[in-house]
Amino acid sequence: MSRNSLKPLVLALMVAAGTAHAQSSPPTPSPAMERLENRQATEQSRIATGAANGSLTAQETRQLEKRQHRLDQRQARAQADGTVTRQEARKIRHATQSNRHAINRKEDNARGQQP
Repeated sequence: MSRNSLKPLVLALMVAAGTAHAQSSPPTPSPAMERLENRQATEQSRIATGAANGSLTAQETRQLEKRQHRLDQRQARAQADGTVTRQEARKIRHATQSNRHAINRKEDNARGQQP
């Protein structure tokens, strides 16, 4: 085989390898990030429950939803490069705890209708 006849074969193999790599599954989140995602889901359901049962006012619900959205954005930015540094994880964990406390305060402040 001549050198020129190998070029299309090499090119085809490179394209196939690149396609296979692009179709590979995204990196799995670390156990710590999975715990944070589970906690965020729990907090989201607490907000929905509080809005439904009247322990949160409409304004409180909007504020808490906005906090959750900002936290989701922070987490997405941290995971965008494929790795979450210790500092990024610490900031996300702190924001998650802050949101949890905000939900507790707003649910217990007696501004919403009590069942």
